Amino acid sequence: MIALLASACSLPGAWVRVGRGKLWVRSAREGRGRPLLFVHGLGRGGAQLVPLALAFAAVRNPLVPDLFDLGGKSASRAGTTNVEEHAASLAELTDGYGPVDVVGVSLGGWIATALAAHYPERVRTLFLVNPAGVRHDAEATESLFRETARAPELYRRVVRGRPFLGVPLLSQAVERGFLHALCTRETTSFLDSVESTHFVDAFVDRVTCPTFLVLSEADQLLRPEATAATYRRGVHDLSGVWVEGASHNLGYEAPETLLRLLSTFLGHPQALTTPVARLARHLRTPPALRSLTVAS
Repeated sequence: MIALLASACSLPGAWVRVGRGKLWVRSAREGRGRPLLFVHGLGRGGAQLVPLALAFAAVRNPLVPDLFDLGGKSASRAGTTNVEEHAASLAELTDGYGPVDVVGVSLGGWIATALAAHYPERVRTLFLVNPAGVRHDAEATESLFRETARAPELYRRVVRGRPFLGVPLLSQAVERGFLHALCTRETTSFLDSVESTHFVDAFVDRVTCPTFLVLSEADQLLRPEATAATYRRGVHDLSGVWVEGASHNLGYEAPETLLRLLSTFLGHPQALTTPVARLARHLRTPPALRSLTVAS
């Protein structure tokens, strides 16, 4: 188990220069095939998606950047980076690769949707996990992030089930790290940068690529039914699933389910035989799934 945990934490990184500065990008140098871009949410930067990315390193070239000023190593030299500027930086990062498959989680799903909408030639497919950025969530979610006294409530909304087999000390360490990463000046600055044209509602109808939407049925941070309705109205080639009983952070609550859904969507069953997949199967009992009804 310890060896598996160690393997799930290592992916080499390098600095890549784009217009707003230098992005720290983890990648599998031995990776083969079409690049697979992972776009993280708030928290620890791209590190949170490394275990998922590692499962595909033998068959794809995973790219896991730290977005500017959102918990990782990358710092913009041009001030706060808004949603459209994050998308532009990712378009620069993927320039020369041809269309890439994109995985976006939470805030990363918002930015990934903006990338697909504004730079459709860059995105081949879109895999979104509880994407943020739908306008109806803005005020309620923003108030949680701004009121640091409500930080424990925020944690309970994001992570319903305790990770790491319920080991108390590890779970408490995760909670402390989570709250430290989210309650920052950078998070507040990002929230301040959001304008009406930055919400998903404003551009989702420009997404033309095949899109798979994973929504947690018990997500208490966002409103998943309204998120589903927004993507149904805007995206023509949409499919997806509901994860029953899960809350916002599926990476902690249902890692094996997330890996299985992504490997099926991309057509890479090999990912399910990796050490990361074996570890994920031991962490939690997979929740039930039901299909996302596409018709509004």
